[in-house]
Amino acid sequence: GIEIQEPVLFREDNEACIQMSTNFTTSKRTKHIDVKHHVIRYWCKDNIIDFAYTNTDGQLANIMTKVLSYPAFSRHRSQCTSDLEIKDVTGPFKQT
Repeated sequence: GIEIQEPVLFREDNEACIQMSTNFTTSKRTKHIDVKHHVIRYWCKDNIIDFAYTNTDGQLANIMTKVLSYPAFSRHRSQCTSDLEIKDVTGPFKQT
């Protein structure tokens, strides 16, 4: 029931995914995609969603899907919690 004023932006680090989602042409590799996935193409065409390329280092979802080095983990963690106010944190997870 929420009215969206502009397209929802998805940040993706896979350029092939972006091309398949935004391009309506088919090839040998794309003609067997399940019908339910074609809805993404229609949403892109109708300007409901949009995709933007983000390099792998900037992909915030990596904190949930990959093993990261401490600097990358720390950077992503601070991006995830930037709007949260965490107080009285003790123990090994205390932020300094």
